Amino acid sequence: MYMKKFMPILIALIIISISYQFIVIFFIHGYTINYSVVGDDNLFDIKEVLYDKNKYDFYIDDKDGNRYLVSDKFDFNKQKGVIKDIAFYEDKNIKCILPIYKRERIGNITCLYEKGQVDYSYLMTNNINTKKMLTKFKKYGYSIDKSYSLSDKTKEYPLENGFTAYVYTGNLFDGYTFTMWNYNGIFFINKDKIVEKQYLDEDLYDNSNSRIVGKYYMFFKFNETEKDLSDIFFVNLEDYGKNSIYMRNGLNNNMYINGVYNNKLYITDLKTKTQYSLDPYKTNFEVVGEDKEFTILKNNQLEKISSKLYFKAKYFFDVANVDNITNKFGNVNVYQSDNYYYFMKDNVFYKQHKDYPATIKLFEFKDVSDWRLSSGDIVFISGDTMYLFSEKYGIKPIVKNKEFKFNYNNICNLYKKS
Repeated sequence: MYMKKFMPILIALIIISISYQFIVIFFIHGYTINYSVVGDDNLFDIKEVLYDKNKYDFYIDDKDGNRYLVSDKFDFNKQKGVIKDIAFYEDKNIKCILPIYKRERIGNITCLYEKGQVDYSYLMTNNINTKKMLTKFKKYGYSIDKSYSLSDKTKEYPLENGFTAYVYTGNLFDGYTFTMWNYNGIFFINKDKIVEKQYLDEDLYDNSNSRIVGKYYMFFKFNETEKDLSDIFFVNLEDYGKNSIYMRNGLNNNMYINGVYNNKLYITDLKTKTQYSLDPYKTNFEVVGEDKEFTILKNNQLEKISSKLYFKAKYFFDVANVDNITNKFGNVNVYQSDNYYYFMKDNVFYKQHKDYPATIKLFEFKDVSDWRLSSGDIVFISGDTMYLFSEKYGIKPIVKNKEFKFNYNNICNLYKKS
């Protein structure tokens, strides 16, 4: 009898709970909360910021007032308070934390070293002994062997241009496709397939204008005798098929790339003073700037500015001007991915959160001739080898090619399948 009486109330509560979860998952895009966690007898105060459906920033302060900035990507259905424990290690001038999330998910090691925050890869490239720390963190489920282990196993691939590529097949991961421009095509490297594809009848030696736009590799082939082109080519990075966008009015070689936004490539023809957006998904283009107004990216939003202001300088979407970086490090190229700025100075790679001025040292590597940023991961060339840096996987050699010593500008890139 009592069960019958309370059954409608119970059903109503279940409906309310399900409705709340539905609203949170589909309509609440972000939040900021503060809470504390005790780990290894240390009290950590945490400011947790969800700024996308599965992207988190954590500002973690220890009992001594030291701050660790941690960013991670997990889908917790927008649950709050997702850090349930923090493993802590301290030895001499090193302090390190390991966040442990709900659902037994393990984060990445983050350290303070010489009064600044560093990635674990920075400790490795500076030969800092971390054996005791890894032994301790292993008790929490962290395994360095799964992510940072290196493989020197290579497989030989003769290329059409006469060079030979040696691929480190043991250092490839699910969802990662590395590209290497090969004058008339692309050498694709991923865990499932390593293949060379030809897309042009004539060699294109200067491929500096190529870009990865979503799942497409876009490139421009200007003829030496003609300064205009009518077709812009793009390659699907998942099935390697080639297609093109027809520019009915032509595109002059006196042009530059603004950048990529929302899976479109923005370019500016300086001869005709026309700005275009190119959409490889729809195989079309749109004029987004001409006459009096042109398009720029500001605060991750497209805005219109006057033509007079637009042509005073070149506008790049992925290049940031950050005063506190310039003031401290001088004139360096700064690129943005999500909430972070990335740059290199004196063989050291850094990142800095857009809302927090402290820089984080990622890793140190000598003789870097070129580097590209892909969703927080970095591909770079040093000597005759292309490497991957990932906060998840560390630094790994991907492919060795003697040609890299002579031709390295924008020859390599990375596509990460979402």
